[in-house]
Amino acid sequence: MSVWSQPWAALHVGQRRLRDVEVHNGDLRSRVSMFHEPPLFVTDAFKYNEQVVKKVFGNRLVDAQVQKRIRAGRVVRIDHELIVGPEWRLERAFEKSEDSKRINTAFVERLELTLRRSIAALQRKTTAQARTTESLRERLEVLRCYYSFIRPHGS
Repeated sequence: MSVWSQPWAALHVGQRRLRDVEVHNGDLRSRVSMFHEPPLFVTDAFKYNEQVVKKVFGNRLVDAQVQKRIRAGRVVRIDHELIVGPEWRLERAFEKSEDSKRINTAFVERLELTLRRSIAALQRKTTAQARTTESLRERLEVLRCYYSFIRPHGS
């Protein structure tokens, strides 16, 4: 999918635990299974991402990883690595991409910023709170529909 359409394909409210990563990726797999070409995923170096992506998707995608090295609160180095899939598939994904020709997480980070600015309970250093997981999930689902189908995306 091209970034100009910016679909937000899956949502799971949980913690950064193995089970939550499995649930999210399982939901995502059911939504991207229709593609003829293996989709390109770019993830961060979170400890469960690699094992869950391999378990849930097998070789039905290309997964690249970005790992930021941070020292004293500043990014000092960024490493890029192909995790799942052959190099030629990664190159093919970049050839077809209208948006990027390199491995990066900029689009995901932009979505995260949109989330934080759109829902008070997700803002940093705020007194706002989501009283229940279900209420947060409901707010996020409304935002997801707006983001994917109504909100104009421009670059």
